[in-house]
Amino acid sequence: NPTPTVVSISPTSGSNTGGTRVTITGTGFRTGATVLIGASACNSVSNSATYLNCTTTSGTASATAVEVSVTNSDLQKGSKASAYTYTYTSP
Repeated sequence: NPTPTVVSISPTSGSNTGGTRVTITGTGFRTGATVLIGASACNSVSNSATYLNCTTTSGTASATAVEVSVTNSDLQKGSKASAYTYTYTSP
C-alpha cells in the first residue's frame, strides 16, 4: 500500500475553538484514515484516495502554522509541515 502524501489543506486557517470544515488533498488516503492538525484530531473524516474532509476540533491559537498529518488504517503516515494555523476567537 502506498504511503499517504499530504499536498494541501483548504482553508489554511480556522478558529482555535474548532468547527472548521477542511479539505486535505494528496494521494494514498485509505478508508479509516485519521487526521491530526497539530496535536488535535480532525473529526468526521470522509475520504477518497485523493482527498479527506473533516471538521477541526479545538487547538492552540498561534501565529505559527502546525503540521497536518494523515495516518492510514495500516499505520502509514504522511504529513505537511506548517500547513494550518489556529486563529484566536474571543469566547
